Amino acid sequence: MYNPLQKFNRIKVIPIERIGYIIPGKNPNYYFLMATKQALVNDLTLAIETTNKGLSLFPNHLFCRFLHGVLMYKLGLLVDAESDFRVVTELHPRELAGHYNLALCLFQMGKYHDAEQVLHTF
Repeated sequence: MYNPLQKFNRIKVIPIERIGYIIPGKNPNYYFLMATKQALVNDLTLAIETTNKGLSLFPNHLFCRFLHGVLMYKLGLLVDAESDFRVVTELHPRELAGHYNLALCLFQMGKYHDAEQVLHTF
């Protein structure tokens, strides 16, 4: 059976190049980079712990919040992912990937009308 959404059901990520220069140490950018590396080798539990460290320093950090949402989505924790992507879209309304991922979460949860509204508001 043909699924028209098959090409569009992949969650978007933020490239690490967007973060710019990173100073090693206890700062959200550093934790984002480390968590991204951990996620790439499928150590999702450690990646979540690392993004939480970054978010404990700066709860509205775009990259940590976004990656946390991606990790929650990958684990099937759609309510948590939705929450993260809502924060991203509220604090960073021009971040298209945040709107896309939020709509994808809502769609996966069966909230089709809400998903459509998210896409139309951008």
